[in-house]
Amino acid sequence: MSWSYKQFLTCTFFILIFSGCQNREHEQKLQDREKALALKEQELKVWEQRLKLREEELDKREKQDSLNADTIGFFNPSIPGDWLVKMRCTETSCETSAIGDTRTEKWHMEFENNKVIVKALSNNKVTRVYSGLYNGQSLQLKANDPSSDTDIKVSLSFTAPSRMEGERQISQSGNCKVTYALTLEKL
Repeated sequence: MSWSYKQFLTCTFFILIFSGCQNREHEQKLQDREKALALKEQELKVWEQRLKLREEELDKREKQDSLNADTIGFFNPSIPGDWLVKMRCTETSCETSAIGDTRTEKWHMEFENNKVIVKALSNNKVTRVYSGLYNGQSLQLKANDPSSDTDIKVSLSFTAPSRMEGERQISQSGNCKVTYALTLEKL
């Protein structure tokens, strides 16, 4: 069977059309695969974000658990009440303080849950509030003033049932630090 030129052209035309259709089908399949891969990639990113959030949540819980373990305080019936506090400056890098400076305050101490709350009074006015824990050996306090750039820590130990001694450290911006030796007598 011999082919005429017209038949040859017609056959070639159909071959090209079908191959073009196959190319379009192939191209469509590739685009569909790319879309599916992009969708999977997006799902993986969302899943990864969820994992990160869960990990952060677990880290927070772990830190909170360790803080809770560290914040178990003990009740000591000798702590609540009013105390006369005598402070003597033993170290300073601040211009406003001098070694040997003394101060006297009245502190009112009480327990709330596991924590010790201390209200420092000067002329019967609350000048500062501390909170902290008694760990069975010592009383560790920190001033509660989030608006201040001053960090105040107090560490006290009983030397007698109605007497405590310890240290108060004040740190301010600009590397200004003051340390006071404390003597507390229960009133």
